[in-house]
Amino acid sequence: MLRRAVASGMTAVVVTEELNTWAAKHTPWVFFVVNRVETYIESSGPLTSMLSLIVSAVAARDEAKARARPEAWPAMLRALDLF
Repeated sequence: MLRRAVASGMTAVVVTEELNTWAAKHTPWVFFVVNRVETYIESSGPLTSMLSLIVSAVAARDEAKARARPEAWPAMLRALDLF
């Protein structure tokens, strides 16, 4: 899906755990997040927090575009030809 998004002209951002080796081959916008918190099951909390920060920062840059984005999603998803 990342390759299709980039091929369709989208700027792709990947938020991933620290061991990811493939994302940087497709986009310069890769955020590595440590998810080891010494629990039985690794936590998704750090990834969720990073995603929230990124979404908030992007939306705050142009609130009008952020409000219009949900209307554009159906066409964008069709262009990705996922199904």
